[in-house]
Amino acid sequence: MKKRGIWVPLVFGGKTLGVIEVVNPKSMGNSSLPLLSIIADYAAIAVENMRQYRHINDLAIHDNLTGLFNQRFLYRALRDLIRTSAAGNTPFSLIFMDLDNFKKVVDAYGHLKGSEALQEVAATIRTCLSDPAFGVAYGGDEFVVVLPGFGKETAVQKAEEIRFKMSRTRYLSKYGHRVPIQASFGLATYPDDSTELGTLLSMADQAMFHAKKTGKDRVMPVTESKP
Repeated sequence: MKKRGIWVPLVFGGKTLGVIEVVNPKSMGNSSLPLLSIIADYAAIAVENMRQYRHINDLAIHDNLTGLFNQRFLYRALRDLIRTSAAGNTPFSLIFMDLDNFKKVVDAYGHLKGSEALQEVAATIRTCLSDPAFGVAYGGDEFVVVLPGFGKETAVQKAEEIRFKMSRTRYLSKYGHRVPIQASFGLATYPDDSTELGTLLSMADQAMFHAKKTGKDRVMPVTESKP
């Protein structure tokens, strides 16, 4: 049996957002079209509202410059992660990373190219991660990487992967520069190092500063940074 149908576009603001399709209607008369047009108008408004809501929500949890998640999302996600990890008796790890001598890059190439370099570093981090792991622009030239399901050993391997990828990358190359950028990495693991959110972040941060004090461009787990 050959299918019959009526198709009415969902149009909002001059843009087509979708189509309503009625297959094999009982009536193909012209009287059906006004009703479908009214339904399509309301449906287009609903689709556009949902699209705008998702866009606004996306902006609220992402860093405008790098596209990574922001601090607001980090703390919310970590609270949930602690609950699920405790319930499932599974680990997770945090990598706190800070770019080494980044002020020299800004001084040499300017703030605009410094911002571009941060975007490129964020892209490097992103290429090393797959769901459910995610990166966070923590502020300035600091980043946090969250690794659900990663114990200390596998987290160290992931941090070394990011460090190695950065060492093989030359930044700002599209401007004719070949800028090397390195970072110091501090790493803390739940529940080995702490079960408290604030303590875990603080320990990873302190381990990162210890990495800076002992040579930079290195990965420092909490256990190695303790006196």
